Parts: sequence; C-alpha cells; structure tokens
Amino acid sequence: MDVDNPSSSSSTPGAGLDTLRVQTAADFELPDYWDQGESLAGRDRWPVSVTLNLVPPIHYLDATTQEEISTPLRLLLVFAFPDSSSSPNLQATRLIGPGYITSTQLKQCITVCLSLYI
Repeated sequence: MDVDNPSSSSSTPGAGLDTLRVQTAADFELPDYWDQGESLAGRDRWPVSVTLNLVPPIHYLDATTQEEISTPLRLLLVFAFPDSSSSPNLQATRLIGPGYITSTQLKQCITVCLSLYI
C-alpha cells in the first residue's frame, strides 16, 4: 500500500469522512481473480427480485422509464434459492401504486414469475 503524506505539518484529529481535514491519502489494489475478480461464495443462493408492471389484465417485465411512469401498479416478488436442485421459494411480495389486484391475479403473477426460473 502506498501512502502519500502532504507537506502540511499540522495534524488535527477528525472524523474519517471529514474531507476538509484529510491529512493522508492511500492507494491500494484489490486482488483480482483472472480479469473479472473473485466470485462471491454462495451467489447461486442469493435472492432474486422480479418486478411485474401491472396494467390489468396484462403484465410485463423490464419497463422503460416512460412505461414505468404510466403503469399504475407494480408487483415486486423476491425469490430465494435454497439449493440448485429445488424450486425457488417466494420470500416477499410488495404491491406498489394505487389500486389492487385480486388473489387470483396475484396467484397468476406468482406462477408467471416462477415459470421464468424453473
């Protein structure tokens, strides 16, 4: 690690995030695994969030900014993957926007999202 010390001789203690009182700067490198960095362990079990944009009776994924602004409802579904051999588990849901959907519509949306990963 290389450390650069400024020519200033005063050393005033302060908070680490106070940029007005920075006395030293450090330059360091993060270890790389090949050229992409080292993969994080357990990444295949991380939760995945899917956002369904709802304009009943239709729904769509990957909304553009204009589509997102004009869509009244969004359903966020979070799935976890306990292991690679089992199907994903629904961990959380959230409905954003004015309005509602019926339990039948909610079940259909969950089925659609599950079909994306099975």
